[in-house]
Amino acid sequence: MIRGAAETIDSPLPLEGDLPFSPGGERYAHLVDRILELAPKHRRVLITSPGNGDGKTVTAANLALAFTARKKSVLLVELAFERPRLASVFGTPPSRLGVASVLAGHCSLDKIVCRRNDNGLNLAMAGLARSAPDALAADQFFGKPFEDMLKEAEDSYDWTIYDGPSVGSSPQILELARAVGFTLLVVRKRSPVARLRRALRRMDDAINLAILNNR
Repeated sequence: MIRGAAETIDSPLPLEGDLPFSPGGERYAHLVDRILELAPKHRRVLITSPGNGDGKTVTAANLALAFTARKKSVLLVELAFERPRLASVFGTPPSRLGVASVLAGHCSLDKIVCRRNDNGLNLAMAGLARSAPDALAADQFFGKPFEDMLKEAEDSYDWTIYDGPSVGSSPQILELARAVGFTLLVVRKRSPVARLRRALRRMDDAINLAILNNR
């Protein structure tokens, strides 16, 4: 069950979430208003979608930029290890270490964060590609390093946006949604109805808000 009202977002390209007078910037500003109205207490949002290609990553990036436009310190964290896309949006990070290294307990979150000086957005990218079937194994993904990462992000930033895996690609997506505490579902306009229904069944009551990507 989706507890928040569904919103409509036109194609999120290009990145204009922090441009208040652009059409996309106005739509993402409205989306920020809705999230603030629903007030997730931990100031963090998980972005997911029924499947790949729904516009999840660019929506996450634009939403993070929209929060920076409100003069909020924002961290955009990439959790879609099986299909990392943030590097294609923002460029290759300066370090090969990433969120995968944090979850493996090899380093802390602050060691991998890079900052975009043009807009003040902080990025924590996935790191080295993870292609193994157990890339999101529960014993690693939901262990103490994961809990420490959530806490460090909450303590260090006003808002944290998590670009998560799609519902169809992650066996642990429901647990991840409940751990983060607030979930935004991005649905492509022409997404197969059967895939959307499967996603809603899997997510139970963990979806707080849904947007329609008019692509």
